[in-house]
Amino acid sequence: MKIQTKLYVITGMILMFYSVAFADLLKDKTEMSSFPHEDAQVKQAKSDSLPEGVTDDWLNTLRDENGNKIIDGDNIAKSPQIPEDPEGDAFQRKIFSGLNTGENFGVSVSNAGDVNGDGYDDIIIGASNYSTNTGRAYIYYGGLNMGTVANVILTGSATNNYFGRSVSAAGDVNGDGYSDVIVGAYGYTSSTGRAYIYFGGAPMNNTADVTMTGETTFNLFGISVSSAGDVNSDGFSDVFVGANGFNSSTGRAYIFLGGVSMNNTADVTITGEAANIKFGYSVSDAGDVNGDGYSDVIAGAYDYSSSTGRAYIYFGGASMNNTIDVTMTGETAFSNFGNSVSGAGDVNGDGYSDVIAGAFGYNSSTGRAYIYFGGASMNNTADVTMTGEASGIQLGQSVSAAGDVNCDGYSDIITGANVFSTFTGKVYVYFGGLSMDNSPDASITGESTGNQFGYSVSYAGDVNADGYSDVIAGAFGYGANTGRAYLFDYFMKGHIIPEITMTGESTNNQFGSSVSKAGDVNGDGYSDVIVGAMDILQISAELTFISAEKY
Repeated sequence: MKIQTKLYVITGMILMFYSVAFADLLKDKTEMSSFPHEDAQVKQAKSDSLPEGVTDDWLNTLRDENGNKIIDGDNIAKSPQIPEDPEGDAFQRKIFSGLNTGENFGVSVSNAGDVNGDGYDDIIIGASNYSTNTGRAYIYYGGLNMGTVANVILTGSATNNYFGRSVSAAGDVNGDGYSDVIVGAYGYTSSTGRAYIYFGGAPMNNTADVTMTGETTFNLFGISVSSAGDVNSDGFSDVFVGANGFNSSTGRAYIFLGGVSMNNTADVTITGEAANIKFGYSVSDAGDVNGDGYSDVIAGAYDYSSSTGRAYIYFGGASMNNTIDVTMTGETAFSNFGNSVSGAGDVNGDGYSDVIAGAFGYNSSTGRAYIYFGGASMNNTADVTMTGEASGIQLGQSVSAAGDVNCDGYSDIITGANVFSTFTGKVYVYFGGLSMDNSPDASITGESTGNQFGYSVSYAGDVNADGYSDVIAGAFGYGANTGRAYLFDYFMKGHIIPEITMTGESTNNQFGSSVSKAGDVNGDGYSDVIVGAMDILQISAELTFISAEKY
């Protein structure tokens, strides 16, 4: 009895997320029996989208490492648990909730670095209105099974301090190997304001190690706080604090250099260029935008020139000065450009750090966010402009680097639109790339009206050490301003999702008895596969080569 074998070449794309597929080349049908193994690299098309044919039933089968359902196919896009996601990318969430009504938990969120030295990134969340506006900040340790109960609780020193209105990782300011955090309390002593640094440790305590105080009343020192990177390249991380109320709202921002015995005296003081521009309302580490080996910083002045707004970059250096190196200006009056600013990582992979600035008031509060690419001679022209999807949603209320969410080697960004759908709020993630575009790659909607989901957003580090960056977003309005924060992990990592189901032609065909990679048979840029169907009941000796069209 003779055996007929049919070999089917199936062309198409297997979802592997920007990875490179390695394929064995099948040159022609005469080589099928020997099937030589000549390796070739066939790069997959840039696509993270779920394919057609993936059903709700299949989505319902997905579970995380703890056996919990990741996606409810019947409720996609109805809550942050089920992201509304134009590209089909998927995130799973972990929820952190405030403890008291009215404390505004989630008004600020940030990565904390690894404060306890266990190898997992941690997060910090502010609740500025806790206990008659005394304020609190909560630190949660990362881990494979990260908990939702705070591991360290930091509390303000007096009522109306608004401690926790701003929170941030501080880097390792004292060089002890543990990440540190910084928390602002802009209301301290008639709004003079303070900022507090807490050193990490194993275990970390809740006693402030460095306390910095504003110059005069109504300075609002601590309205914004951030790591500054290492602006003088001495090996110690530095911090950056804004005081937008200084001198009739001219505003100031202060850099404090880290050290083994860090003090509370500002090493660089930067003053706004005019009265009432509210310089320092937002501050951030900018990375190294000009590639000189020193970290740079960015500060916003959203009220500049009838609220057109500005953002300013200052280059670091061995003896850093307070001279503006790059000035970026909003497009129109009332854009509030610079209300939020952040380093963006390296979104286009050119080796220079980039920055992002939000303008939530642009075009009747539709809102915009602008990315500026770094360079040896960085300019002030936006390279990528993202615009809100509807009037009044205030895209750009918050902006942040997102790390590398999809692990493709390019930094990504995240921005919030807290007014979306009657203050339900929405968050958008944009993947970086060699030619980054302005279409969101994932969007996540808040749970209910009034939550203000996305009022705060941040890179969260890699809390479970899986190699993929995580992001966090706050919704301080949730539950009568009890507040919530949501940590999102990109769950699609490593998943190969069935693109198509193939069935044999008839009974006893034994379709699938052999399978192999086939290279790029039809030259369309996609890797193909070859599937055998050995039918022992046939008496023909013919070998048939079938190449399917791209579906």
